[in-house]
Amino acid sequence: MRSFKETMHRRFGLLCFSEYWRSPLMWSHYVDRHRGMCLGVDVSEEFAHPVIYDPTRLPLKLIEEGGKIQVEPGMAEKLLTTKFQQWNYERERRIVLPLEEKDREGEHYFQEFDENIVLGEVILGPRCEEPIEKVRALVEPFAPNVRVSKARLAFQSYEVVPDKRSLK
Repeated sequence: MRSFKETMHRRFGLLCFSEYWRSPLMWSHYVDRHRGMCLGVDVSEEFAHPVIYDPTRLPLKLIEEGGKIQVEPGMAEKLLTTKFQQWNYERERRIVLPLEEKDREGEHYFQEFDENIVLGEVILGPRCEEPIEKVRALVEPFAPNVRVSKARLAFQSYEVVPDKRSLK
């Protein structure tokens, strides 16, 4: 299993998206405790697999092929798109991408926006210190129709919501 994980790690990357950006827990975990930015993207449904949230671990199915123990066909995709049930608040979708085709900078790989992944908006977190006009000026030459806004914590619920003062 360790060998399989290392091979998958070298060959494939995951792009992870949430169907819901308003969760304060998501902003705490993934957006530097509300100090970062969230990219709102439109992702083709057939391109992004919904994550399955399961209360139990998947049973590992191995086969022997050519004297080597391998993961059963189809099992790799299940392993890449299944998480423990308590992560279900993320409402995640994942895209599995081969890494050899991607731009690399150090340990990080990058996927260009294209017809399958379209940038629609940039949302600055409630504690983001970047001036909104600076972010708008950076985004506009590359994506003139992309809305840049600021978020705030809701007054009467546990949500992150658009700050209407930043909308234009």
